[in-house]
Amino acid sequence: MFDRAITEVLGKPEFELTFDGKVNSNTYQIGLAYRTDWYPSPNAISFANDIHTVCGGSLVDGILDGLINACKVYAKGNNLTTFKINKKKFTNGLILICAVRGEEYRYGGSWKETLEDSVVRKQAKKLVSKLALDFFNNQKEKADKFLWRFDTTQLASGMY
Repeated sequence: MFDRAITEVLGKPEFELTFDGKVNSNTYQIGLAYRTDWYPSPNAISFANDIHTVCGGSLVDGILDGLINACKVYAKGNNLTTFKINKKKFTNGLILICAVRGEEYRYGGSWKETLEDSVVRKQAKKLVSKLALDFFNNQKEKADKFLWRFDTTQLASGMY
């Protein structure tokens, strides 16, 4: 699904992060990418065991929390003081396909399609934070190109 989502968008993603492995009793599959164009709209698809969690929930939130954390740590470590990192700007250009398998999870929302599991959220945050920070530190040029959207001195960054 992740490969198809990337090939169907206009333009090439600025960066991609993938993970397929186990953390304690949960198995995660995460495909995360960002592109520069506006079409199609942001794409986030998530699953928990055999349930398509249409409304996202803990896994999606944990992944975004981890990415935001990594961006903040990178910005602070590189003295990027004019960067304002917020969740609103993270949805533009997002391609996220993710799944978690493990124990019985709790679901919420009107149709019980939102994953509500604090352990999954914490594990996903820690995992993605480390993956993203490692990527940013090893691919400084790509990191700077991606993080440009958060630079408050750039006129266009406010549009995202």
